[in-house]
Amino acid sequence: MLASGDLKLRRTRYVLLALVIAVGSALMVALSTISVGAKIYVQNQLYQIFPADILIYSNGIDIPSAFISALRSLPYVQNAEPVVMLTGAAGNKTVTLLGVPLSDIR
Repeated sequence: MLASGDLKLRRTRYVLLALVIAVGSALMVALSTISVGAKIYVQNQLYQIFPADILIYSNGIDIPSAFISALRSLPYVQNAEPVVMLTGAAGNKTVTLLGVPLSDIR
């Protein structure tokens, strides 16, 4: 009873509250959709530039260059190149740096 009386007195406030909740929910859904779409777009762009299917990673142990030569000789391998990967800090952000041979970029 008390709530229904308050609803009658402050109808505009409750309508605006419902509108704000609806708009906020719609914005969250839209933001999530845009985020997923942007992620897919960036992935597709990167795969067109750097179409890598396999990354062989070794933590703390160097992969011998003979292994890379053996990979290159496999029939379905288009290209195999060594990559130097470093992780560091830039300010308060963690960044990963990848180094590839200059001939692969051109």
